[in-house]
Amino acid sequence: MASATGSGAAGSTSFLPRKGRVAGRAERQRQQIAHLEPLDETPAIPTDRTPYLWLDLRKVILVSALMVVVVAAGFLFLH
Repeated sequence: MASATGSGAAGSTSFLPRKGRVAGRAERQRQQIAHLEPLDETPAIPTDRTPYLWLDLRKVILVSALMVVVVAAGFLFLH
């Protein structure tokens, strides 16, 4: 009978690169892209690293204001 654990080939595969293996071009590029410089200890959002932050905040504020208007209008018309 075959063992229940199998041959171990499927269990030993990993998507992480092996430590002893030389990284290929795609792996080196992924490591360079993923490398981020550490931020200072301030709790503020770094606006230089988030170029669309203000645009997104404006969209959230606009949608929130529209929802308040729709809820108020619905209350007045349905009440």
